[in-house]
Amino acid sequence: MIDEGLIIMGVGMLVVFTFLAIMVLSMGFMSNLILRFFPENEKPISISRKRTAAALVTTVVTDDSELAIAVAAAHSIGTYNSELAAAIAVAHSL
Repeated sequence: MIDEGLIIMGVGMLVVFTFLAIMVLSMGFMSNLILRFFPENEKPISISRKRTAAALVTTVVTDDSELAIAVAAAHSIGTYNSELAAAIAVAHSL
């Protein structure tokens, strides 16, 4: 009984592994095929337009209500990260 279960498990694992290997290889082939006929037009990134979170925080936060507004705004636009949090904390400590 255990032998039959191990055989079934081995066959199932082999089928899944084979399916995943074929899927990965076919996706790589299709990706190369699509990029060959439809190449991406890369636009150069202007370095002067890059801004860090510290550069965006230009005013000094004077009380907790302004800090709460800044944190809420960061959360609402989805750019709340450690760099922005550090910049806000530095501005709040001034």
